[in-house]
Amino acid sequence: MLRVKLFKEMYNSNLDIDFAVDKEVLAIQGASGAGKSTLLECISGLQIPDRGQISIRGDIVYSSDAAINTKARHRKIGYVFQNYALFPHMSVKENICFGMKCRGIGDSEYVDYLMKTLKINHLEKRYPGQISGGEKQRVALVRALATKPEVLLLDEPFSALDQDTKNIVYEEFLKLKNTFDMSIILVTHNQYEAEALGDRILKI
Repeated sequence: MLRVKLFKEMYNSNLDIDFAVDKEVLAIQGASGAGKSTLLECISGLQIPDRGQISIRGDIVYSSDAAINTKARHRKIGYVFQNYALFPHMSVKENICFGMKCRGIGDSEYVDYLMKTLKINHLEKRYPGQISGGEKQRVALVRALATKPEVLLLDEPFSALDQDTKNIVYEEFLKLKNTFDMSIILVTHNQYEAEALGDRILKI
């Protein structure tokens, strides 16, 4: 379970939030500038809250009172960015394995399983510039899952896809969420997406 209670002062407003996510998908919605991406970055360790506490399965990764701030790479969190953040000079397989190397994880069989599950195993030697938007989205998702995270953060991961591709990816995502034992936070502006993929919806 992911537990988040934090306060973060932002440019136009303040983010003051308290919630928990179990083995489910929590869809987060809100206006631009409400703090959705800031929230994900605080959870992942890319930003530091002004105060509060964040714990993952009982382990505190951030606490202002206890002066705890675990580094991002040690938080067991997978993160899929809106633009996918794939390295253009690395092949699909190299992109997927990069995060694993950073965390000292070596499990080629698991990577092969993920690539086959998301139907990108035939792309392993291609580069990001040689694959479609939907394929990039799957590569980014496999890269995040390959580190065996306990929390998966998704920041508008489907926004750049056309509707036909979205429908395919939605179906795959629904299958995946029932397979993996983790807390998932999905930030999306799309109301249909939030209702179709989320178990609960939190509006900021």
